Amino acid sequence: MPAFRDLPEQYCTEEVISRFCQGCLDKEAGKHACLNRPKSMQGAIDLVRHHQYISTAVDGKVSRHKNNSVNAVSSSKDKMSRLEKKLDLLMEKLVKAELSNS
Repeated sequence: MPAFRDLPEQYCTEEVISRFCQGCLDKEAGKHACLNRPKSMQGAIDLVRHHQYISTAVDGKVSRHKNNSVNAVSSSKDKMSRLEKKLDLLMEKLVKAELSNS
């Protein structure tokens, strides 16, 4: 037994189409479809697809990753040389501490 069985079918259809348009991952295509007020779900899908097709044709292929740059990191050789220097300093301190305790 549906909770809202007394609502007109046309209203329910409009709500479903509106929610579909608002929930599109491609926000621009969803907005385009919503503003055209399609009468059917298939019409909304067609409007979203058409907007995506036109956008791709005009703007070129859209990458999912807006920023394709790579963060530069220091090489493992740099890390190893820094670790070796720190180890040498610690060893010197340890030797000095042993000599002073003897």
